[in-house]
Amino acid sequence: LEGLNHSESIRTLVNSGSRVKIKLIRFLPGSPQAECLTMLQRQEAITQVIDVQSTLRDVVADWKQRLGCEFEVISVDLIPDKCEDGGLGISLEGTVDILNGAQLCPHHYIDSLRPGGPAAFSNVLRSGDELLQANDVVLYGESHVTVTQALIKAATTSQRVRLTVARKIQTVNVFMPRPEESLPIAYPLLATTDDRLVKAKSESCITKTLDSTRAVLEQVYKFL
Repeated sequence: LEGLNHSESIRTLVNSGSRVKIKLIRFLPGSPQAECLTMLQRQEAITQVIDVQSTLRDVVADWKQRLGCEFEVISVDLIPDKCEDGGLGISLEGTVDILNGAQLCPHHYIDSLRPGGPAAFSNVLRSGDELLQANDVVLYGESHVTVTQALIKAATTSQRVRLTVARKIQTVNVFMPRPEESLPIAYPLLATTDDRLVKAKSESCITKTLDSTRAVLEQVYKFL
């Protein structure tokens, strides 16, 4: 194992079979060798953190470039559990784009989050988020069977599953009417009357309607 990093050493041990013979060396605490080993371990840990953050930025930036500015790309690490829903605590909903009667690109969205599950515990994912990628496996555009199998495999073979999703950015349109489109200054008085749009009315009610209209106009005149 000399000359290998941590992940390479673990991989070598895992692939060594059912019986392994190991030769070890133990340095005394406080010895130069022990201090040097501690320093190397710290440097390797820092390097791994930097690599993870760099990879995360690369994945998010790549999907943002592909999807455009209408979508927010989110990547989150989930620790799978042993539940029967695949271990991530999400249920899926699939749709397809239809053009001229032909089914095109499939889309897979989070339909619901299991309460207390890994996805809900992350406090990041939401119903309606579209699945893009699980670890290094692209889910976007794949069939429902392929996506389900990829998620189950990731949850059963990895201690952490990095799930990347897209969320459509909500835009709020604020409408400011022009002065000529604004309501008249007498609108509060007009809105408080009981008059409705009348398409037909008997002759006996005409006089009452005229009196009511005259009273409203007098109030408007006073208000102005």
